[in-house]
Amino acid sequence: MSKEANMVFNMSVAYQMCTSVLAICMTMFRLSIVAPLTSEFFTSVFYQTALLLQILLYCWSGNEVISTSNEISLAGYEMDWIDSSIEFKKNLLFFIRGTQEPIRLYALQFFTLSLETFIKILRMSWSYFALLQQMNNANK
Repeated sequence: MSKEANMVFNMSVAYQMCTSVLAICMTMFRLSIVAPLTSEFFTSVFYQTALLLQILLYCWSGNEVISTSNEISLAGYEMDWIDSSIEFKKNLLFFIRGTQEPIRLYALQFFTLSLETFIKILRMSWSYFALLQQMNNANK
């Protein structure tokens, strides 16, 4: 059941990321062609802000999971283990080794949800926007 739920989550987040790249690109393009300070302009600005916040929430949460999980092995090392038994020290060593790799949230094992991914999405959207802008200028 949890694998199925995780797969649905992964698919929906991956779909969200892909469609958001296109939506951000198209909204930037729309902002470049509408008259400033009109209702259409402000509607597009609010829509763009909502799109960016929506993606940022996923990426920020994923980044927090990575950051927090990086601290787990350090917490094991910082505990008072010096006077503990050999068995405890061995178990602690296995724990520290096992927790050195951070936990990451993924979207279809393709996107790591992190602030780095958020920046990549912004860059990709900007690239598509620049292409659309060039095509629009060539048709004028």
